Amino acid sequence: MRKTCLLTTIVLLSAILVVAQQTPTSQSQTAQPTGAENQATVIEGCLASSSGGGFALTDQGGNSHPLAGASAELSGLVGQQIRVTGTEGASDSQSAASTDGSHSHGIFKVAKIEKVADTCSNAKK
Repeated sequence: MRKTCLLTTIVLLSAILVVAQQTPTSQSQTAQPTGAENQATVIEGCLASSSGGGFALTDQGGNSHPLAGASAELSGLVGQQIRVTGTEGASDSQSAASTDGSHSHGIFKVAKIEKVADTCSNAKK
């Protein structure tokens, strides 16, 4: 009788350990964000230096996109037509519109850069 009780206890404890090890894995898989803010976006335009040492990309519609990340690669592409892939963050209330009438967006986090042309061809229409 003792052997049966001991064997049952060992089997139950083993089952509990297996379930405990699998639970965090399944929770971490469902905890990943799936919102639109995490989807990659592609923007093409003219790269310019912005105040404070940053960079901004102006698209064909005249919209300015402040860029974050990849500063070393961007510094050699100022004044050129480029295409960036990444995610756009929330915009701050001060950057809703600039003085020249163009619209400013949230900071765009650059993940990939592609050179399109040596010169900019996007004049505001």
